[in-house]
Amino acid sequence: MAFRSRTLNSVSPDAPVERESRTTEGMTDISRTLFLPLFFRAQETREGGIINDPEAVRIVDSLGYENRNFILDREMQLIMALRTEVLDGITARYIADCRRQGHQPVIVNLGAGLDTREQRFPEAQWYQVDLDAPMRLRSRYIKSSRATHITGSIFEEGWTRDIVHRDHALLIVEGVLMYFDTPTVRRFFDIVARDFHSPLVAFDALARRYSTLQTHQSVDVDRAPFRCGVSSSADVVHFGLGFAPVAEYGYYQAYLAHADELSQRYRVIRFDATHKVYLVKRLAGAVAPA
Repeated sequence: MAFRSRTLNSVSPDAPVERESRTTEGMTDISRTLFLPLFFRAQETREGGIINDPEAVRIVDSLGYENRNFILDREMQLIMALRTEVLDGITARYIADCRRQGHQPVIVNLGAGLDTREQRFPEAQWYQVDLDAPMRLRSRYIKSSRATHITGSIFEEGWTRDIVHRDHALLIVEGVLMYFDTPTVRRFFDIVARDFHSPLVAFDALARRYSTLQTHQSVDVDRAPFRCGVSSSADVVHFGLGFAPVAEYGYYQAYLAHADELSQRYRVIRFDATHKVYLVKRLAGAVAPA
């Protein structure tokens, strides 16, 4: 199944996806996808769009990173901008709720890459988690972080050991889970259910039909295919680990909130209703997995 753009000002993915190799020594093919959200956040910021991420602009400039596929892929820029705004909104509401309840906001950013949300919400206690090569890249280009940096795979035991604050934490898993199969994703939620008390987990998901995707404008699906281990919060609930749905945020609804401004820069044909951010919470008192 070929990918088809949903904005008229994208182009068809006829050319091979460009592969960044200058700064990614030791990275997995999935880890290399960290450049997508970074580049598109920077582009949206430069255009005076719906997000403002000057840190992303600074990092892209420092990297000297250019990618023709990214520049042409207006659809992906729109989706990344909307996803960023949705997750920023979740983060802001979580911090406000913690303040009302007298809790210290604790945010665990999983698959952190070159994400810059910490710089927009410095009032929280942050933990940044990723594999060794992305974390080394992060340390090189993000100097202002006060977070605890943790090196490890979120699908294997051990990454939670250095997280001191585990009560009512917000875990953000952005642009990660769609690259892994269902047993692997379940293993991640199993670790979270066991090692955190009443955590909130925010994640984005794609429909399983994208696991057969053969071409994509910006993602090298030959090397980093979509496996779509979860497609909705219902999949997480069905794992039987004590999670319940809290909310879901469709990108189209986020678009409508800015339609007057966005319609001047993006000629939208349609939105895929399966592209959403989901928020789930593990219920207090749920039996911990064995």
